[in-house]
Amino acid sequence: MRTVSSRLPCSRLGRTTRKDARTSSSVAPWRAGKTEGLHERRISVPPKAAGYWRSGHLEPIAHVSQQRIEQAGQLRKALRTALMVLFQNGPERANFKPADSSSSKRANPFLDSLEAEIDRDFFERLFEEIEMEGDAAQREVRARWLKDLRKRAEMVLTAAEAGSLPQSAITEPGCGPNGRLKARSSPRSATPIS
Repeated sequence: MRTVSSRLPCSRLGRTTRKDARTSSSVAPWRAGKTEGLHERRISVPPKAAGYWRSGHLEPIAHVSQQRIEQAGQLRKALRTALMVLFQNGPERANFKPADSSSSKRANPFLDSLEAEIDRDFFERLFEEIEMEGDAAQREVRARWLKDLRKRAEMVLTAAEAGSLPQSAITEPGCGPNGRLKARSSPRSATPIS
């Protein structure tokens, strides 16, 4: 494996069995003129996708991948808006500040968490769709993936909501940090258990 010192990844597709292939990519990401270390990822590539790759006909993979990236981006944008509203304590529409730096700083770790969740199995789920025969089967796989992404985003938002409420508002008095949680959908509606 070569170390990549440019902005372009180094990829190779190697055959591991008659049924699948494995690709390895190494990349040294750049930000503000500096590299952020070497990243490597190994991905099993199923037969149909490997055939596209070997033939150089990557349009089917690129098309599905681009759609999925756009859909994940839309979900990230929706989660960001929800987090910004949450961290601004559910302001009225006129008082909402979509670019509030304090709320953005609080939202970024949660958005990073969602991106890590998406990245964890992005290629496996992409290849699952590509390997399907027929539009209906591919749509079904995509719908399952989108439903799963939505659940992941909801889990991130729930974690953010739990972490954004004042301790005294979410625990039963006298129970310490492990008290029972009682919160509703917004910080304003959280009430202590009496």
